[in-house]
Amino acid sequence: MKKKLSSSVSVFISCLILLIILPNSSLKLLGMYLRHYGPDPRLLKYFWRSSPSGTIMLLITLLVIVLMIVSFFLNKLLLLGTNRTEMKIISSEASLIREAILSRVDRGVTILHGEGGYLHTPTEVILSVVSNHEMPRIERLARDIDPNCFIIVSQVTEVWGRGFSQGKHYAAKQNP
Repeated sequence: MKKKLSSSVSVFISCLILLIILPNSSLKLLGMYLRHYGPDPRLLKYFWRSSPSGTIMLLITLLVIVLMIVSFFLNKLLLLGTNRTEMKIISSEASLIREAILSRVDRGVTILHGEGGYLHTPTEVILSVVSNHEMPRIERLARDIDPNCFIIVSQVTEVWGRGFSQGKHYAAKQNP
C-alpha cells in the first residue's frame, strides 16, 4: 500500500512541477488563440509553430494527468470488493455471536481463548475475516446480541485459505 501511495504522490508532484515549469508564454499564446479563433483541431499545429518546447511540455503534462487519473480509477476498480477486514469480537455472549455469524452471514469464525488484562477473567475472542461490505452487518449482529461487546477491526492485505483463495468446504459438525 505504501508503494502505491508513494508512486501516486511522486506522479502528482511530477505533474505539479511540469505545470510550474511550463512557460507562461505558451499558455498566453494558447489563450490568445482560443479567444480569437475558438476551439479548433488545428490548434496543436498553431501551438507547435509558436512554441515547440511549450507544446511538448504541455503534451507531457496532459499525458501525466491522464495517466494519473486512469491509474487512480484502475486501482479503485481492481481493489473494489477484494479488501478484507479482520474482526475480533470480545464478548460474554461469544457463543451466540459465533452462531449468528456462522448462520446469518455464512462466514467462518475462530474462537481464541483469552484472559482479561485487569481482572484476569477468562474470555473468548471471536476472530473472523470478512469482506468490507459484510463488516457492518456483523457489527450490528454483535451489538444486537451484546451491546457491551468489544470489537476490533483491522484491514487485511492478504487472506489465504478456505472461503477466500480456495472454495468453501462445509465439514459435518461434530457434537462435543
